[in-house]
Amino acid sequence: MNLKAGFAETLNQFGSHTNLSANECEIYGITWGCDGGCPVFIRGACKLEDIDAMRDTILNTDRFSSYEIEELNKLYPQLKL
Repeated sequence: MNLKAGFAETLNQFGSHTNLSANECEIYGITWGCDGGCPVFIRGACKLEDIDAMRDTILNTDRFSSYEIEELNKLYPQLKL
């Protein structure tokens, strides 16, 4: 587990205002937003519910800049980058 994912998990465990039934994607996303550090994304298991929005985010922000386009196409061929 990377540091950002660990921190998000720790935050999720504190207090009574957290969603204890949140899945791994929601726990990470609520803290950091959708980015290349998400453990679900790294595993190639992201559901990519909005393909066009994800493609736009990858191509027009620096959230996924640690990846090469070829690497992203291997993880998520449905993006057709």
